[in-house]
Amino acid sequence: MWSTLSERQNDPMSASPRTSFLAYAALLAAHIALVWLLPYFPSQDGPSHIYNLVILRDLLNGGKEWGGYFSASLHAVPNLGFNLVAYPLLKFLPPLAVEKAFITIYLMLMAIGVPVLLRAFDRPALPLSFLVFPVMFNFTLMMGFYSYALAVPLFLIAFALAWKVRARSNLCKFVCFNLVGLVIYYIHLIPFMLYLLSLGAITIAEANGINKTGKKLLQLVLLVSPLLLNLVLYLRTGATKTGWDMAYLFDARRGAELLVDLLTFSTTSFIRWQMIPGRILMVFVVLLTYLSARNILRKKFQKHEITEDEKTLILLILGMMLIYFYGPFRLGEGSYFNQRLPWVVLLAALPLLHLPGTGPMQRVTVLGALGIASIFLALNTTAFLLESAKVKNFLSGLSADMSKGSLVMTYNRKGPTLSRIDVLRHSASYYGIIKGSVDVGNYETGVNFFPIKFSDTHPAMPSLAQAEYYPESINWTDFPAVHFLLGWGLSDSEKERIGRYFHVIKNDEQFTLWKRNCAGA
Repeated sequence: MWSTLSERQNDPMSASPRTSFLAYAALLAAHIALVWLLPYFPSQDGPSHIYNLVILRDLLNGGKEWGGYFSASLHAVPNLGFNLVAYPLLKFLPPLAVEKAFITIYLMLMAIGVPVLLRAFDRPALPLSFLVFPVMFNFTLMMGFYSYALAVPLFLIAFALAWKVRARSNLCKFVCFNLVGLVIYYIHLIPFMLYLLSLGAITIAEANGINKTGKKLLQLVLLVSPLLLNLVLYLRTGATKTGWDMAYLFDARRGAELLVDLLTFSTTSFIRWQMIPGRILMVFVVLLTYLSARNILRKKFQKHEITEDEKTLILLILGMMLIYFYGPFRLGEGSYFNQRLPWVVLLAALPLLHLPGTGPMQRVTVLGALGIASIFLALNTTAFLLESAKVKNFLSGLSADMSKGSLVMTYNRKGPTLSRIDVLRHSASYYGIIKGSVDVGNYETGVNFFPIKFSDTHPAMPSLAQAEYYPESINWTDFPAVHFLLGWGLSDSEKERIGRYFHVIKNDEQFTLWKRNCAGA
């Protein structure tokens, strides 16, 4: 694929293919280097994923360390992407390096998946592929939705494959559609649903007339019947919860927030400055969208047919937009359903965008895409360094004496300020990874998508809701087994209340480490 790219010297869309390719490779290397140079990758759920991976490895090997607190609950659920990729890496890498290796794999797949999609639709890979870099560190990834993030580039590759084999025999399509779909399904459910949507868009675009469309869709249902049967059987198990309160559709503020997220492609994670490149990217994409729409309308006015590939892409994007605006905040046991889609909409729409042909405007387009990617990298680096330093401060308590099996809990009432992402919410899991402590706020134990549960024999603990959101409601006399509190940004009144049951053994900037009083109360 890349050799083909470098040979396209006469490609009117790319003034200097070799230079563009080298710039693309350099940007990818810079993104990977950033991940490895950070002391801690600042995602919200990432520490919990690594912590539970370590516990799972122990449980599958006899449970000598964690068997008294946790039990394994292995199920073939459509959320296995992180575990399938990261678990084998534990054999060769320490836990914190496993997370970085996983993110490196995700970044490389993103860098490959977008050019593959563009080339499948006979578009030049560059400069449009530069637009993958602004959305690599998107809201979804930084929330720590790792399985979902991994499944997205695989969805793009699967969509490209489906487009290439659409004219092949039914046997070929049956094998390709189901094998690829099954892989995406077990990595994550939502990109799997987008994959089915893309197959529907291809099918409708190649059919002419209502009767033919119905016949083609029925044929598609038969072709992917193994995937649909697998999905139906999973849903019938009741393994996922559903709630269909439609009142959110009439919330104007929610609609405005969704529109902002869509226009910035969910690229803003931590600091307000990240809104600046997000808006630049928005203007750039809007201009390209205008050129694309004008080109399609011109075809229509000149009585030329809109091509099959354009129909497919338009149908897919319209379908994703409808899902985005009218889907619920929670789907099953996963939150932030809507915010997962904007960056995927952008990537799926790239083959539809029209670029200036030749001359100065073509060079401006190349430099614009490269410049936007570079600005995003610079500001993401700044934001990540600040958040990683916050995590490092929070982990200053690792120098304290903690015995293995000690119950620790985060007491963070301040929470994120400018950010929707709280990198400290599950950072207590680092204490579990490094010190062998038990994180009371281990949210994965209460969700069916994960393979770890608290065992019935564990000591009494506050509920997950109390630990994460309402620590002030906890009556500490009911939970004498909680040994340590990891305080962050506590008020004087909170410190006074906690001081009745715990005493400070570490105080470092906003972080305070509290140890249980010997008397208990």
